[in-house]
Amino acid sequence: MLWIEMSREPEERSEKNRMGTCLVSPKYKDNGQTWGFWETMKSIDQEDIVLHLCGKGDEAVFTGYSEVESRVFETVEKNSDEVYYRVPLINYTKFDQPINLYTIFKQQKEELQKYFLKNKSLSTYDKERLFYVIQNKKLQCLNGAYLSELSNELANILFGKDFSEQASDKKIINISVKTASQLRNIKTRTGHTKFANNVKENFNYTCAFPGCQVNENSFLIGSHIARWADNEELRGDTSNGICLCVFHDKAFENGFFTLDSNMKITVNKKKTHNYPFLKDSLDLYESKKIKTSKIVPSIEALKSHWKRIKFSP
Repeated sequence: MLWIEMSREPEERSEKNRMGTCLVSPKYKDNGQTWGFWETMKSIDQEDIVLHLCGKGDEAVFTGYSEVESRVFETVEKNSDEVYYRVPLINYTKFDQPINLYTIFKQQKEELQKYFLKNKSLSTYDKERLFYVIQNKKLQCLNGAYLSELSNELANILFGKDFSEQASDKKIINISVKTASQLRNIKTRTGHTKFANNVKENFNYTCAFPGCQVNENSFLIGSHIARWADNEELRGDTSNGICLCVFHDKAFENGFFTLDSNMKITVNKKKTHNYPFLKDSLDLYESKKIKTSKIVPSIEALKSHWKRIKFSP
């Protein structure tokens, strides 16, 4: 999922809270009430992508993006009783060329107004918290909209073909070739996230390995069976995924075990021989079936995995 962090004065943030290292906000207003754009922090998930929008007025620009390292937690600032929400970020990537928001507002005014009005007409449950408003017939950032969700549709309006899922020559903004490539990388990353979530849901958010009881999302991985680079046709296909915990995902990825055509565990004893702890934990489940799923893992994907790890069924 994509998010927009709006930081009007990023240079005033402390070193430990600097942009790109974390999302941070109070839990309560001074009057003890909550604020929707702070509560949004609780919806963010590991591996989500955050776009950083910095500055004020016509100088507001998208400066880059980061990856969410882990979910939100609450913390109390030193020498204070005030509770804060905090989300760690990693892999901050600075855009080769900052993207000016108000240039987009001018060029995409009609489309953004339509999107805003359509969203406004929705029920409270379906309505998105948008980072912008229409005021005096003009588009501008919503004051206090710290963290907002960025839907694929809105991303397409803002950034044009570099976020579009359809082949198009449409270009909204004039940006460098490298920045366009960085935007496409964000699109690819969010595609990976969507795939991973679909795979986890397919296995009911439980590690598929027999006997494994891990069912906490932060310790689960929607693993590719055939790597994206190895089979383009299976990219994004839920049947090309298996939900595994961190331990079993690593063992699967490195070929210590695979699945046969009947979805049973097959251990690579030549490899586990040198790793006693792996041998003990994997051999016990030789020929056991993985947990059931709504969509069965693809045999074609498994063949790709067998070829990569040099396994003969």
